[in-house]
Amino acid sequence: MSTAKIVKLSSKAQITLPKAAREAIGVGPGDSLAMVVRDGEVVLVSVEEYARQTQGILRGAWGGNRAEIDDYLKKERKSWRRK
Repeated sequence: MSTAKIVKLSSKAQITLPKAAREAIGVGPGDSLAMVVRDGEVVLVSVEEYARQTQGILRGAWGGNRAEIDDYLKKERKSWRRK
């Protein structure tokens, strides 16, 4: 369910998250939030939720299988020692 609440920026460009919003995402004083800007919108989520949403997002980005990646890293690290 989506709800809207008007909040106002303070003179320091800060906002207060309404209680209903804090409860909806399960955060309280001292908790950290991930702020994502996408398509002109600001989305706030708990860091745990952000980690869940982005888990595995880079899987396959390096190509190859695990053994190929490990071999590549070993070669790179070995080259660092020669310098």
